[in-house]
Amino acid sequence: MPQDIHPGLTKTFNICIFQAVSKIHPSHLSEKTYSTITRLFDNYPKNLRFHSLGSYSDPRDIVSNAHEKPCDLAVIIVGSGGTEHIIVDAVSKLSMPILLIAFDGYNSLPALAEAASYLREKNYRFLYSFIELAKINNYKERISSKLRSILAYLSFKGSKIGVIGGISPWLVYSNVSGSELRSLLGTEIIDISIDRLVSYYEGVEPDDMLVKRFQALASDRKVSESIRSAVRLYLAIKKLIEEYNLDAATINCFAIAERLKVTPCLAVALLNSEGIILGCEGDVPALLTVMANYFITGKPSFIGNTSMITGNELVISHCTIPLAMASSYKLTTHFETGLGVSVSGRLPMGRNVVVSKLDPRKRALLVLDGKIRDSVPRYTRLCRTQLTIEFNRDIEDIIDAGVGNHLVVTLGTHSAPLRDLGRILGWKIISL
Repeated sequence: MPQDIHPGLTKTFNICIFQAVSKIHPSHLSEKTYSTITRLFDNYPKNLRFHSLGSYSDPRDIVSNAHEKPCDLAVIIVGSGGTEHIIVDAVSKLSMPILLIAFDGYNSLPALAEAASYLREKNYRFLYSFIELAKINNYKERISSKLRSILAYLSFKGSKIGVIGGISPWLVYSNVSGSELRSLLGTEIIDISIDRLVSYYEGVEPDDMLVKRFQALASDRKVSESIRSAVRLYLAIKKLIEEYNLDAATINCFAIAERLKVTPCLAVALLNSEGIILGCEGDVPALLTVMANYFITGKPSFIGNTSMITGNELVISHCTIPLAMASSYKLTTHFETGLGVSVSGRLPMGRNVVVSKLDPRKRALLVLDGKIRDSVPRYTRLCRTQLTIEFNRDIEDIIDAGVGNHLVVTLGTHSAPLRDLGRILGWKIISL
């Protein structure tokens, strides 16, 4: 199984593989090419169902077979030159994302170049890749990366996200309506009241073993005394997400803290480490960004404030971090409220990270590659987890990107498939 197809992609997808060939292209050559390239799709997980549907010179045959299957996405191999019109006609009639694959022969790449230029101009949703037949195995990772981007896009469709307690009032830009989100991504927003969460909270008892584990990490007695309530809140949120059958949720942290006198920071740290996506402050765009990174990498992400900018360094801080991301952590008080419990986490210096943000309002995706320069909580006037991230360029104009305050940090070097997700969405890619 390819190492970069991971548990973050849990839905079942039907992936149909076609080859577009000219009528004058010899059939024995097209058969050989098709057989070689389809080897790229061997040994994937069972939830990715590949269907080899053959070679065609008539786009109507590609379309009818794709819809009859039915396919969730179509891979079209550009089998020869003289196929530009076949590709354009097929893509224009297929109601699904497309991956076009060209190779080093039979005028495959020239045909792709011409067809892709037209399709991009008309804003069709597709990705493409070029391969060398003699080095086919060297391209498995590249094709896998392209598939992850398309499957991430498809994973949003039909997803349900909960907004618990509403959106924080200071998120004047970082919000998106349910109808707009349904139109853009096919994702549904479920509004859940604080009263509903409180009823779950009152109905659960904390896990004593979990309480003792975290009390041992508390910075002082006040924090230790709050652990029981924080664990209880974690269990309540987890139960709520399960019973509402949510794919992800975001919570109005400060409204919860005011009501229950405990913050959900520990719950965010624990749930995201378990593969249950929970965001902060009711920020839906930030939550969508965490989901996108999870679909692509299977890893949790850190949501944080844009706290300090100095040249090519950016400090992103918040009062929680997924425990699975942190090399070490301690439990302390929440920065703004002084309540328990927040997480002050550390990451190893030099780790590669991707900083990103989906912006549904302007149809844009910010993607930046960086490295952790420091994660020691040096600043008393910032939230408890403080990541100093170094970039290979000046970052001081990041505010001009206009994607809001919260940014998402994920360990890894997966900016390429994340950018491809932006392309399949048809959104602008912001790299500063």
